[in-house]
Amino acid sequence: MSVPGKFSEVKLFTTPKERAEFANLADLYSNILAMEHLEKAYSNGSIASEEYTQECNSLLAQHKVTLKAVSKLVPNLEQFMRQYQFESPLAKNRFEEGLPATILHAPKATTSAGIVKMATNTVETFINTMDAIAVGYSDIERLYHNLSEVINHLNEFAAVPGGVVDFEGKARLIEWLKTMNLMNANEHLTEEQINQFKFDLEKAYNAFKNALPNS
Repeated sequence: MSVPGKFSEVKLFTTPKERAEFANLADLYSNILAMEHLEKAYSNGSIASEEYTQECNSLLAQHKVTLKAVSKLVPNLEQFMRQYQFESPLAKNRFEEGLPATILHAPKATTSAGIVKMATNTVETFINTMDAIAVGYSDIERLYHNLSEVINHLNEFAAVPGGVVDFEGKARLIEWLKTMNLMNANEHLTEEQINQFKFDLEKAYNAFKNALPNS
């Protein structure tokens, strides 16, 4: 029996499954708002590039997992925003590009940060990714993480005076990262895709080594 002058309680869910769905939607919403705030902080200089890149990569990875969890309810980000009537244009753009702004628009550094060390770190990320393919990994969650590390190091190295700014195959790796960004975390590259990715990765790796100073 309702009490006069009192509001009736509205239940958002009645089953554990519905509760989990609402929790996932809430996580997606929080993730979007966090990215929007991060993008604004980076654009007004309130956060350092290195910290921004780390946080952005983390949010991008979380977004892929969370969006997959609610895919039956909201198939894409645009529909989610339209359905719940809110706008986060900076976050939407970053999630669609799938890369931190520091990677897409790497600034030129004014001082050297240890070319030899950075080159070594970059080579290691290449090798780690090639090793992952060699032992049979084909899942997007693993390969996306590894390739993100490669691209991050390449752009950090490009920002150093005397570093390698561009080389044959770099653009192709960025295209692969964008392709993986459009896939769910639990999806796998096909055998044909794996072979092509391996070829492109090895080609870019050799081109990078040849482009190193005094190589």
